[in-house]
Amino acid sequence: MPFKLSLLSEESGVYHLAAEGEATVLDFSVNRPSPFEQILGPAWASRRVLLDMERLAYLDSSAIGVLITSQKAFRGAGGFLASHSRSTQVRNLLN
Repeated sequence: MPFKLSLLSEESGVYHLAAEGEATVLDFSVNRPSPFEQILGPAWASRRVLLDMERLAYLDSSAIGVLITSQKAFRGAGGFLASHSRSTQVRNLLN
């Protein structure tokens, strides 16, 4: 299943996003905006985000790199990124 990031809801300035499918190098390009920017707009890094990873079946090293880079951008811009509901496979990869 291809990777998809979608907006589930926004409440009190907290954006709840969901990641699903398999996140691989093919889903991220230097020439495209970050997946967070595509969903949240240009000020994406200043937002507070909860990322539901329950339906994320797999992520490769490129996807992990995007998460790490995004986390640094969120912190640098005063935003926040927290993930939850990771599958066992994804949790093992991140550990």
